[in-house]
Amino acid sequence: MAPPFRAEHMGSLLRPQELLDVRAAIRDGQAEESSLKPVEEAAVKDVVALQRSLGFRAVTDGEFVRTRFWGLMWDEFEGTTRLQDAEAAMFRL
Repeated sequence: MAPPFRAEHMGSLLRPQELLDVRAAIRDGQAEESSLKPVEEAAVKDVVALQRSLGFRAVTDGEFVRTRFWGLMWDEFEGTTRLQDAEAAMFRL
């Protein structure tokens, strides 16, 4: 029987710690960029398996291959400046 409500998820799932650690190591120059893809692929495989085991008919990759919800979109715009580890308060009204 279907529940008496509808739920939707918008956005990324929480990234696994291993994925966060590898990205931090790359950012800090302690790991090569090539070490990221296998960790991303394993994280996506795990989160898809989890969703399927819970009976989800539609699954997501959790957006684990993106660092932020907008991905690298801003890198394509002319006249923008990239800020590394910017304070979140900068984006609040």
